[in-house]
Amino acid sequence: MTVLERLEIFNAVLNAIAHAHREEIIHRDIAPNNVLRIEGVWMVADFGLGKDYSEQTHGGYSTVADHGQILYAAPEQSINLKDATSASDVYSLGKLLYFILTGKSPLFSHKASEFSKVIEKATSEDAEDRYKNAIEMQEDFFKEWGYYNTLSSPQTYYETLAEYLEEVSNSEFSWLEFYRVILEKRVKDHIYHDFISPILTKLSTPESIRQFILQTPVNLLDFVKTMRKAFEKCSHLTRWPFSDTYRFGDLMYNIYKISDDEEVKLDCLEELWIWLAVREQWDVQSIFISFIENEVIPQRVAHELAMLILRRGSEFDKLNNLDFSKIHSRELANALKSVK
Repeated sequence: MTVLERLEIFNAVLNAIAHAHREEIIHRDIAPNNVLRIEGVWMVADFGLGKDYSEQTHGGYSTVADHGQILYAAPEQSINLKDATSASDVYSLGKLLYFILTGKSPLFSHKASEFSKVIEKATSEDAEDRYKNAIEMQEDFFKEWGYYNTLSSPQTYYETLAEYLEEVSNSEFSWLEFYRVILEKRVKDHIYHDFISPILTKLSTPESIRQFILQTPVNLLDFVKTMRKAFEKCSHLTRWPFSDTYRFGDLMYNIYKISDDEEVKLDCLEELWIWLAVREQWDVQSIFISFIENEVIPQRVAHELAMLILRRGSEFDKLNNLDFSKIHSRELANALKSVK
């Protein structure tokens, strides 16, 4: 197994725990036996176990000798597992990273050569000296990964995201590399063809968006804002297929459906409104009408969207096709009626 493959395994685990920490959920039992590969995707099992520390074993359920749960548990868990915090999960993640990279017992994690900065901080005996949660650890891990890639050349340089997708086969495709090239935001000839279209192509389904989120440290709100800025710039240009605006709408709609973050949801709906009303794109109007009649929108999101509609105005042709009785939010229905 290559170092890249090992890092992708750990990245999947780290993303899962970071997501849990955002929801204020701790795992308390991170170890190799709880890292599973299911249908080609690495996943973390047994979230939030409430068992006592005394039940942990040196072998756990692992078939790997001397790599059971107890070797991954933070010192503060030795008295009572219920005292575990997000920093305790971080300790376990540091031990796990060492094991994944080396295949050796986490007892020797202090001898790490690769990613030593991350491992050392994560596995500090004092919880106050560790990363406070997996989200904070993720930031340093991704930086170290970037340094590692730089030093372990040859690293292929891609001028644009479009060039990356053209040059790699499906078997060589990496969500992390895809994300790295996105962050560079390089445009050679045209922002649509070089940057926007490759993203719309690769993130064309809810499942592909889920994989993108799971396998990269992407901040979804930042990503949506990046795409909105790119769409705005593209809207003032020529030499791109205007009929593709429905793909913009599909991306925003799918991200809205997947995300639990109300700020992300609101940003997606704001962008849909701009395309359907301000820019009068018929295909996006159809997406919006179907959505608004069939989805229950969180109250705060519906309120903010209603305020945006009132401020921006701009009725659109297909508004006449909207069945107002199907809109769950009274504020949203009233706002839409006012611009009809």
